[in-house]
Amino acid sequence: MSQKVNKEAEFAFGAGQVNPTRAVNPGLVYDMDDFAYIQFLCHEGYNGSTLSVLIGSPINCTSL
Repeated sequence: MSQKVNKEAEFAFGAGQVNPTRAVNPGLVYDMDDFAYIQFLCHEGYNGSTLSVLIGSPINCTSL
């Protein structure tokens, strides 16, 4: 890609899922720590064995 031909060349890669102008105002962002996010995933229906694979330690969603 030539910057002389395409002035937007640095943004012309990928399939368009990333919108660099949205980084200025990302919208709704949740302020959660790791434990709160694990609780959220448990309440969303993920089970302990699935989360254990992702996290790397045993998770018991019924106790959260």
